[in-house]
Formats: sequence, structure tokens, C-alpha cells
Amino acid sequence: GAGRHLCLATLKEWGLDLSQTEVPAGAVRFVVTNTGRMAHNFTIKDASGKVLANTSNFPPTAGAQTLDVTLTPGTYTVYCSLPGHAARGQQNTLVVK
Repeated sequence: GAGRHLCLATLKEWGLDLSQTEVPAGAVRFVVTNTGRMAHNFTIKDASGKVLANTSNFPPTAGAQTLDVTLTPGTYTVYCSLPGHAARGQQNTLVVK
């Protein structure tokens, strides 16, 4: 839709890359691709640790997944919620202005 901001996310062992780490407040569509070998997910939580949205765990063969969220200004963490994955570096910070 109009005004929706697009952000591309790439999951792999062990990283989570974002096409940008700063987006304007409002509707954001994450297009999430898994380029790793294992199943991963894309989860977003706010500064208080509340999970706002997530994809299911999906294998690389599943293709890109989309996740639509409406974000208010602040700092968010995006990560894979599978045990140990974020600790190995599969996370990133998203700043919403």
C-alpha cells in the first residue's frame, strides 16, 4: 500500500542483515530471505522486550517471507528466536525515527 516502507532482511548462519537500520515511523514491510542452510525466523521486539511480530521458522527453500508491522519511534531488536541463534550474532538493531 501507499506509504508502506520496505526493509529487506537476510538471515544466515550467523547474522541478520538489514537493507537499512533506520526507517521512518509507520507501516513497515519486512521481506525476509533465508540464505543460510538451517531454518530460521525473523522476530521483532521493542525496547521493553515485547515481541511485536514474527515469521514462522522457515527453511531457505521456502523463499522470501513478508512481515507487516506498524512501528512507532524507538529502538527495536530484530533477531532469530531459535535457541542460541541471536547469541551467535543473528540479530540487528532497527531505529525508527
